[in-house]
Amino acid sequence: MPGITRIKKKSDDLTAEQLTGIAIGQMGLGLDTFLNMTPFEFAEAWQLWVKNKEHEERLAWERTRMQVFWTICPPQKKQITPYDINRFPWEREIKTPHDAPMSTQERFEMLKKKWNG
Repeated sequence: MPGITRIKKKSDDLTAEQLTGIAIGQMGLGLDTFLNMTPFEFAEAWQLWVKNKEHEERLAWERTRMQVFWTICPPQKKQITPYDINRFPWEREIKTPHDAPMSTQERFEMLKKKWNG
């Protein structure tokens, strides 16, 4: 069928027991629900389940980064961005204020404030 992608490479095909374990043990499907699914339906459900798990993991990492950020750099002393602490692989395209070059006047004001207290 066009548009259908495999979950695993052919050499890595899973056994019926392993698929049942994934469906019931990890995905939380009931045995009847799993047994009534076609292979295509299960593959689609599994792909969405994996995508959801990846999303949840990203959110957990981003929450952790924000906790570290606020611990290191409270709001009144904020001098860095959360992306300075850690940039995740899925954030390659995010632009931060540090990415843009500062103008001469901005640089002058920053240094003046830094050295004059």
